[in-house]
Amino acid sequence: LSQDVACSQRNLKLKTYQVIPMTTRIGLIEWLENTCTLKEFLINNMTEDERNRKPSAQYSDWLTKMAGKNTGFLRYGQMYIKASRTETIRSFRSIEGLVPEDLLRRAFMKMSTTPEAFLALRSHFASSHALMCVSHWLLGIGDRHLSNFMINMETGGMVGIE
Repeated sequence: LSQDVACSQRNLKLKTYQVIPMTTRIGLIEWLENTCTLKEFLINNMTEDERNRKPSAQYSDWLTKMAGKNTGFLRYGQMYIKASRTETIRSFRSIEGLVPEDLLRRAFMKMSTTPEAFLALRSHFASSHALMCVSHWLLGIGDRHLSNFMINMETGGMVGIE
């Protein structure tokens, strides 16, 4: 990206870090200061009332209801067979409603000291996240969830894990 003029002009960069492979499946990654997972970032910026709604627990309960006694990945297969499209959409919208729509904005506002700082954080977050999403898609990297992204608490930039 640094070699491409258009990317350089737009300041598009992916944060990289060192990785030490231990086996074919396990390795150590470099510690990145002032970062936390996107999941942790969002949860830490929820009010106590919002945290008590527990959308993750409600999703897990729904999945258990659909999957019966199956565990692990078998739950998803059974859920796919058992849950209708209508039921799945209804459940998703119900759980989605438990997450405040302005949570990310509130988190960035809390990090910002001025309106300009807020705009800079938001812009860097959006561009770095978009760049990572496209890069992951091009490389065929799946398994994307809130614990697979880290956010730099100073710049708002995203860092991919895995």
